[in-house]
Amino acid sequence: MSHIENNELASQLARLRAARARMGMRSAPKPIVIPEPKDIVQTPIQRLVSPLEAANRKRAMVREAARREKAERDRVRMEADATALLNARLAGNQKIWAIILATAKQFALPSEELLSDRRVAKVSLPRQVAMYLSKELTTNSFPAIGRRFRRDHTTVLHACQKIKALLAKGHPVVTLAIAAIKDALNGGDPDNYWGA
Repeated sequence: MSHIENNELASQLARLRAARARMGMRSAPKPIVIPEPKDIVQTPIQRLVSPLEAANRKRAMVREAARREKAERDRVRMEADATALLNARLAGNQKIWAIILATAKQFALPSEELLSDRRVAKVSLPRQVAMYLSKELTTNSFPAIGRRFRRDHTTVLHACQKIKALLAKGHPVVTLAIAAIKDALNGGDPDNYWGA
């Protein structure tokens, strides 16, 4: 740049400063505001928090929907179990029905539990006892008993074999339970299990 151009720039700058002064403006440029460190850090976190909260809300809704669905399935299953019990009773299977009721009462369980899908020991052992007694005290076949309990005939066969093995070992709970159930079924007459 030449000396003349510098003078021209200097005069233009002087005129601008004078104009600013007349208008009451400061001649210095506005200071640059540096954000606080917390503002710099919060901005990306705020961008992340919203999607995380949305994802958590969505997970909670999915969990709640799954819980409701499971509750509905359990309710339908219990209704089906109750219906199966009623159907067994109405279809002329009073002997198996009586065994189910007596076994449930002996083991302090709802009778629907013996027909449920649950496999916990507090339900499966009484169910196996009821299956064993159904085979021992009735003329029904393994498949017929399995249908009453909503099980396969091999499950009934396994139950009978297991209870026979426990009786052979002298298992006290099973031995006493079977004796009490037979006594409840016969009404006190040891020769007649059905209180003729």
